[in-house]
Amino acid sequence: MRCLFLLISLIDHRIVSVSDYDMYLDDYNGKTDLDTLKAFTLEKVKLKCSYMHESFCTEEEKEALDRIKTMSKSELAEKIEEMNAAVERKYDEVEQKVDAADKAVAAAEFDLERAEKSEIGERITEAEEEVERAKRVLEEAEKIFDMHMEEDEPLELIMMEDWEDKLNDLPM
Repeated sequence: MRCLFLLISLIDHRIVSVSDYDMYLDDYNGKTDLDTLKAFTLEKVKLKCSYMHESFCTEEEKEALDRIKTMSKSELAEKIEEMNAAVERKYDEVEQKVDAADKAVAAAEFDLERAEKSEIGERITEAEEEVERAKRVLEEAEKIFDMHMEEDEPLELIMMEDWEDKLNDLPM
């Protein structure tokens, strides 16, 4: 994995100590030629901005970090709570869409069972089509839910929580 450090340094054009990257390196069992390592590094190794690693920050992120550092503890806690609530609301919204789509599939399948018992061909066809539509809606809702679950927390929130942890660790 130390070869990844050198590759990251070459790609990133920054001089940092090997220990700065230790927390970012996972086990790597792939090929070790330069092209493969470079592709892996560019795709998988994410160097996140933080107060401990400002060299990884863009100018915009540095400005946000400077704003965060000037916040009082109470202001910081309030902003973190607001952002966490927004993340939770988004999760709830997406989850409710999946639940509603799941219920629509169940209802459509129930209607199909009733249609099959009636043995009316036209009614069965309509019910089958409705089941398929409901399943497509459910599939789409699940894709959106999965995408949401894979999203990282907003970087600003992560930076605020890290800074709050640092402030809480400081002696009074």
